[in-house]
Amino acid sequence: MSDQAIGGSGFRHVAWCYQTPADYVAVIEEFVRAGQARGEPVLVAVPFAQLPPGWAVPGSPQVTLTDMAEMGRNPARIIPVLRAFCDRHPGQRVR
Repeated sequence: MSDQAIGGSGFRHVAWCYQTPADYVAVIEEFVRAGQARGEPVLVAVPFAQLPPGWAVPGSPQVTLTDMAEMGRNPARIIPVLRAFCDRHPGQRVR
């Protein structure tokens, strides 16, 4: 999915299909880099168990990584976490 296809305001949930662990990591890294290129704070919520050992978010302090397996144990926590992330970046588009 092209980054240009994602726009507007409010929350959007975007899903990507992948075939290999390398594809999975590549899509995450592409998502992060696209946000960094636009100056957007980035929240990456993925199951840590699916990331390769030693993997680190491509870096800037504008990137927050959270374990979706942990956060998703109680689905009622997901939206408040997203809201809190947005609230930490008032007036900015976040990814």
